Formats: sequence, structure tokens, C-alpha cells
Amino acid sequence: MLIIDADSIVYKAGFSSQKRLYIYQYSGSSVEASTLRELRDKCSEIGLPLAEENILHYAIPEPVSHALHLLNLILESIMDDIPATHRVDTTIYISDGKPTFRHSIAKTAPYKGNRLQDKPLHYESLRAHLVDIWGAKKVSGIEADDACAITLSENKGSILAGIDKDLLQVAGTHYNFDKKVYREISEWEGWYNFYSQTLIGDLSDNIKGIPKIGTKRASIILGGAESKEEMYSIVRDIYKEHKDLDLEENCRLLYLLRSPDDEWKPPV
Repeated sequence: MLIIDADSIVYKAGFSSQKRLYIYQYSGSSVEASTLRELRDKCSEIGLPLAEENILHYAIPEPVSHALHLLNLILESIMDDIPATHRVDTTIYISDGKPTFRHSIAKTAPYKGNRLQDKPLHYESLRAHLVDIWGAKKVSGIEADDACAITLSENKGSILAGIDKDLLQVAGTHYNFDKKVYREISEWEGWYNFYSQTLIGDLSDNIKGIPKIGTKRASIILGGAESKEEMYSIVRDIYKEHKDLDLEENCRLLYLLRSPDDEWKPPV
């Protein structure tokens, strides 16, 4: 079976099919650029002071047909890279865009409360195309990566195509379609990736981790552990020193479900 996490594909195709325009006006002067860096450089060249709050930002979409074409190309490229034996049975998942169970769990900070970026202008058209043409399944109450994790866990030998790092906590064969790289994740490595994330946190989802712990330091902290129980014990002891963080909350937020009625529980 081939399992595809398509949420990221919608954003990839959507943002690739629209142009951005930044405009800054100051004392009769007007500067335009396609990126913030270009705008800052242009203002610097002419000695124009740049006040961030006065920058106007516009998204200019190309025709929706262009966005749909890009989406088709991405999916067709994935299909070309996957063995035919797996493509015969393909399941594509997208989230329904509504709050999930994680939103009610998050107490320390609002789940995904720091996401200020607008959705692509053709967002809904791309999602509808996935459902109507590609037969994608829209999931509710959970996220698309939960549905992917459940399906991979219940169908050993499948291939999961996605670019979300959270998926790498699930044992099985993974295919990163951006890097065109296969990766086999063992049970131990999956739990290592999970507990490493509890230390680091997840900025994109507004999940706070332990201050000053990044990927390298997490690998040193967990490097000697031989089981998920050991990793949990190590992480638990570190969290005890940070009373403003809740280990159980973070674990439940970061953990991908392995079955429809699953939830994270402390290992015994």
C-alpha cells in the first residue's frame, strides 16, 4: 500500500502558483519587491528608512488551473517513484481544517496558535481537486498525519510518502518526496524521534520544549537509552526542573495515533 500525507502538497502547489508583492511607501517614495529581503535591500540602496508596520503585502494568484496542474505533477512524481506493487492500493489523506482533539488538550499554549501565515489563495480548490479527482480522504477530529500513522501501523510493509518530520516517529518505510529519499524507521528510532521532539518542542505547532535544547543536545541526552521506557524516564527527570511545562500534555500533543482509539500513555 502507498499512503500519502497530502496536506503539505496543498500548500506546496498553492504557494508555488501565486506571486507575492511587497510595497513600501515613505515620504512620497514607493518601493516594490517580490520578497521582504529584496525590499529591504532596495530601501537600503536609496537610503530609505524601513518601518515594518508600513509594508503592504499582496498575494497575486495565477489561474487556478496552474495550481491544479502543479498539484497533479507532484502526485504523479510520487507515483513514478514508488514501486508499482505499492501504487495499486493508494490512500491519500487531507485534514478537514477544523480543530482536532489536540486543540482541547493544549493548556500551556494554544495549539498552532502562532500560525499567522495565510493559506494559499487556491487552498479550497486544491483540496476539492484532491477529493474529487484523486479520491483523497478528508479526516475529522484528527490530522492527516494521524490517519497516515494509523494506516501505516495497521498495514505493515506499506510506504508512507510525506515530508512532515512528525511522521518519522512511526515505524515503517518512509519516502520524502521533496528529497526523493527512502528511510526505514525502526521501533526504537521512532520512539527516539518522539522523545527527542518532547525535549525540543515544535515551534510550528506552538508546542514549547525545554529551553536551549536542540537536535544535537537531545541526541546526547537520549543517546545512551536502550528502550522507550528509559527515554521517557530521562525526559521526565528533565521536565521536573521546568515547572512551567507539562510533559504529559506535550507527549499527547506530539504523539501520532497508531489506531483509531489510541492515545499516548506513560510507558510502564
